[in-house]
Amino acid sequence: MMRKKPVEYEADGGISLTGLPVLLLALGFGAVALGWLASFVGQWFYLVFFFPLGLGVGLVLIGVAVSGLAKMRNLALGALLGLLAGVLTMVSMHYFDYLRSLQGVPGGGDSLSFLQYLDQQATQGVVLGRRGSGFNLGYTGSWIYWVVEMLIVAGISLLGMVGSAMTPFCVKCDRWKEEKKLGTLDHDNPDLIKGFFTEGDLESLRPFVTQGSLPGRFHFTAHICPSCRHRESIVVKLEDKKSSDKEEETSTELAQLTFPGAALREFEALFGKPRSRNEQNDEDEESGQRRWRQAEREPQRDKPDRGGESIRRPRDDD
Repeated sequence: MMRKKPVEYEADGGISLTGLPVLLLALGFGAVALGWLASFVGQWFYLVFFFPLGLGVGLVLIGVAVSGLAKMRNLALGALLGLLAGVLTMVSMHYFDYLRSLQGVPGGGDSLSFLQYLDQQATQGVVLGRRGSGFNLGYTGSWIYWVVEMLIVAGISLLGMVGSAMTPFCVKCDRWKEEKKLGTLDHDNPDLIKGFFTEGDLESLRPFVTQGSLPGRFHFTAHICPSCRHRESIVVKLEDKKSSDKEEETSTELAQLTFPGAALREFEALFGKPRSRNEQNDEDEESGQRRWRQAEREPQRDKPDRGGESIRRPRDDD
């Protein structure tokens, strides 16, 4: 069993100050670009709710890519940026629709403001279905529909940014930890497996380790710093993966815990994972350093004199 009980994983809340401006610019530009694209394609067709879903996914792809470069692990900041990016995307889409509507109006932009344009569109009503035969939502329903669309895009973007910020990070090396599959267990009781796991009782899990190439129901995955390895904490995730009669696999995360770095060797021993040559060299080097420090702490019994002869320190019984 672990000497130190594992704790629930939490992001450290940091971010690269040099990467933050890049993240802000990328999300802002990406949101405006997606809004223009939706407005442009919407001239010919607009799929209700599917367009907002696509815009949200597009923001997630942009945010996750740039968040990795900015090393963003702050959940509150990630949620705020995701929310604002979603709102900016939908406002941009309506604004580009507004600019396009002014192209055929004499006097240009002085004839109608953006808010007046939105009020005019709401008065006409958003039509769900084919034009002329669809269902008109009316003035109030149109505003509610626009708000719902905005919430869908902002919600997807928010979840994506928060999920990206939850990725384990090594503060010491200033780099993201890498994912490594540890092994699988097979049992019918997820509460039992989760209980042993959260208590750090790896020995009680040993009887359920799957043998051979057949995967078990419970999957263990670790996030490890490739430079620090067992010298820094590791994050281990436990998932319950079940296959239905239709061969559809469902995955449920049961727990994600932070373990002391020394637990990595215990997990590898549990699942029979052999260590690589580099890992063995690191262990030999650490063992040699421990022996050297121990030798320095031990008092010297014999002290050489100037002529090379050793002078023995007198003992109390001499």
